[in-house]
Amino acid sequence: PGMLDPARLLGSTATPPGPTTSTRSTARVPLITFHLPRRYDAGGTLKDTALLSALMADCDVLGLQEAGWARGLVDSLGWTVHQPTDSTGKPVGQLLAWNPAVWDTVDLGATLLSPATRVQRKAAGPTLHREKLIVWADLRRTDTGQVWNLAVVHFVPSKHMGGQTRALWIRQRDELLAWMGRQGPRTAVLGDFNAQPRDSLAAPLLEVAQVQAAVSHGRRRIDWVVHKPGLRPVADTSALSNMGQSDHRPVRAVLSG
Repeated sequence: PGMLDPARLLGSTATPPGPTTSTRSTARVPLITFHLPRRYDAGGTLKDTALLSALMADCDVLGLQEAGWARGLVDSLGWTVHQPTDSTGKPVGQLLAWNPAVWDTVDLGATLLSPATRVQRKAAGPTLHREKLIVWADLRRTDTGQVWNLAVVHFVPSKHMGGQTRALWIRQRDELLAWMGRQGPRTAVLGDFNAQPRDSLAAPLLEVAQVQAAVSHGRRRIDWVVHKPGLRPVADTSALSNMGQSDHRPVRAVLSG
């Protein structure tokens, strides 16, 4: 369960039957982004399963950061999972997962967000940040036929310290902006951005996209759903329970367009 079925890869060589014009409508798409590192695992597999099951019951697409360890668990719960490898052949820490009853897979991929980069010693996280990717999937709604371009990212922390972390955050921002500019109108990116929407360095993103966020890490709003302005929120964006499994809370946004 959850593994990619070649019959659902709708590329140029396959022309699946689409919905008739009379059945097409505007979809409401619930999305959840969540930073889920293994080091906070206090409840074992049972708690992990309960948490992920609850999140998957509350969305159609789930973007996870620092959660490479959870690939098998998400697979076992019946969703399709995309976790590519980086240029060294190592699986990345981000997972993009979706409900196969709601989405057909059009295309999958990964785009470089930033190469392996060394940052100052006092910054949060490792001194050498591994290569980061934009993990993306183009998905077609089974009910409306709409194609959405969805992705998950994880930005570097400690940009406020200046120096290498600030430069790396800016590079990641600009690479994401370039990628979004090549996508269609129904594009949304889920991620831990390690920044708040009103931070000055985020301004270029807000010039061309909208951000849905909630207080998710202490008092900060650093876990976002970034989307093109053709999409609009149709419910309050909220932070959900993490069941003690992370120092972040999951953030849920519902988009339509």
